[in-house]
Amino acid sequence: MIWPSTERLILASQSPRRRKLLEDAGYVFEAIAPAAHVEDGVAPLGSVDLTVVSLAQAKARAVAQSVEHGVVLAADTLVECAGVALGKPFDRAHAREMLQQLSSRTHRVVTGVVLHDAQSHCEVSHLAISVLSMAPLDPQGIEEYLDSGEWVGKAGAFGYQDGWEWLTLESGSAANVVGLPVECLPDLFNRLHALIAANPATTADARPLLDKDHTSPTP
Repeated sequence: MIWPSTERLILASQSPRRRKLLEDAGYVFEAIAPAAHVEDGVAPLGSVDLTVVSLAQAKARAVAQSVEHGVVLAADTLVECAGVALGKPFDRAHAREMLQQLSSRTHRVVTGVVLHDAQSHCEVSHLAISVLSMAPLDPQGIEEYLDSGEWVGKAGAFGYQDGWEWLTLESGSAANVVGLPVECLPDLFNRLHALIAANPATTADARPLLDKDHTSPTP
């Protein structure tokens, strides 16, 4: 189902890429970004899969606390190469280091997606994984790419949507690589509706639950 336009949908992000993906998929929503410090309070949980869901939960819950009603949609994306998580580069030197690490290798792009109902605190989550391969990059090619500035604000220092020929999607969703696997949303909305209708009496703890439905602790 597409989320009914009569119900308030809030994207917990100011990312222009996530906004465009959601708009192109036909959703009506507003965007409220969580405070910058929200992600800083989430410690890595031993795996990229758990970490991205935990980060998405933190974003969704932070925005849900600031509104009286509505369903909050949050996502977090990391790149994983050889067991190492790569987030957004701090600066040009950090971006260069990431690209050197990814050159000639296959890597995963992992996104945690969370829907959180601000009134009931019901919450559902999903984990999306895409696999990409990167062709060999020579030093000159890396510097030319860094000069473009397209690495700024992107996990792994690259954007699949920018159309660089040295990136190949081997499996999974292209939308996931961009930052929001919109194809998973109809199922998530159905699961959230079912959870709200069930009105669960118990409250789960705050551990990330991959593809599980639960009620989060009341803030």
